[in-house]
Amino acid sequence: MEPSLSPNPALSAAHAPHALAPELAARVGKIMDNLKALIARRFLKMPVFYPLIMPLWKRLNRIQRRLKRAMELHLAVPRARKSRAGQPRPARDASVPALP
Repeated sequence: MEPSLSPNPALSAAHAPHALAPELAARVGKIMDNLKALIARRFLKMPVFYPLIMPLWKRLNRIQRRLKRAMELHLAVPRARKSRAGQPRPARDASVPALP
């Protein structure tokens, strides 16, 4: 049995991966926040690193946003696509000139 991220051992990743996605995103978010605080505290002690703080901060924030979005997309219910098989293509608009 693989280890569970949930405090409830009955809820394992194998049984309910969708249930663990928000919890995983929250935990990684907390880790990223602590990492940013640690980096800021260390960099502010050394003035030579001041120019690096903002680019690094932006990158860490972007990683955090992308992870959150990926988790939200993972949880989203996939929408059914309308099948166009066997249907004629839409006609071209008359306002669009043909190629010479």
